[in-house]
Amino acid sequence: LDSVQTFFQNNFNLLSDKEFIYKGDPYYCDESGKLIVSWKGEQNNYIRIGVDFFKKVVETSPNGQKEINLKKWNIATIKADYNNSKEFLKRIEKCDSFTNIPENEPDKFKQIVFSEKNGIKSVLYNRYFPVSYNPTPGSWENINTLLHHIFDYKNSSGQSLYEFALDYLQLIYTKPLVKLPVICLVSKENGTGKTTFLNFLRAIFIENMRILDSDRISSQFNGSWAGKLIVAIDESLIAMDRDTVKNRIKMIATNQTIPLEEKGLESREIPNFAKLIMCSNDETNFMRIDQEENRYCIIKVGSINKDKNDPD
Repeated sequence: LDSVQTFFQNNFNLLSDKEFIYKGDPYYCDESGKLIVSWKGEQNNYIRIGVDFFKKVVETSPNGQKEINLKKWNIATIKADYNNSKEFLKRIEKCDSFTNIPENEPDKFKQIVFSEKNGIKSVLYNRYFPVSYNPTPGSWENINTLLHHIFDYKNSSGQSLYEFALDYLQLIYTKPLVKLPVICLVSKENGTGKTTFLNFLRAIFIENMRILDSDRISSQFNGSWAGKLIVAIDESLIAMDRDTVKNRIKMIATNQTIPLEEKGLESREIPNFAKLIMCSNDETNFMRIDQEENRYCIIKVGSINKDKNDPD
């Protein structure tokens, strides 16, 4: 028992094709005959950013989809879970800091970003998540019906905003760095499809979109939504008369960077590319917008004329 190699050699007939435990750590013998410490890839569930450890946790979103979120993890807990293994800690990927670079095309997306200036090299972890879907041609009848319903509203020039909607959605996917107008969907009626449109986008962009409630938009800590590609606000859940909410909305819509405030972590600035979408049941007084303001696209959503019992 003086070394794992001696232990393996003395028990070769029993262990040659099996994973085994030696002094608390799991090992297996690879094809070259080298003994490899094995945690079944569990070290890939963790990442160290600066001096802080995070764990990638699979959670279920409100629409039932599985999504991966980063949770701050205590190093003492990691040591306890893996027998105080220095080898396990060594195998956890290490980055110097976070960055935020949205990219939806799989062949262009990079989770780990290398940065260099004046001979100083840094490794950055991209907070953006790769999109699970790769667009292919196919039937989209129900989606098209939804888009027509929401965006067949005519602007002051008498033009339908349906083509605008197609451009908007395509730009979010193909050019996520581009700033886009703030979309405001208003209707005094309930059940018009405003929230359905938000859920449609959430189904595509998953971890990269958040639909905010009153607590999260007002909270000092914004780690759950800061840096997301799409930030949606459902006014039925938001106290719009509060200055904190108004200032946050303006910051999301206009600022190139946004302060990332997470509990127990130092505040830092990250790039802000958020596309802001707001829904309101107040058609005329949901927000103060100056006459010359051109960042907002306000759309009155009509009632649903089709049979409301239609599940599609």
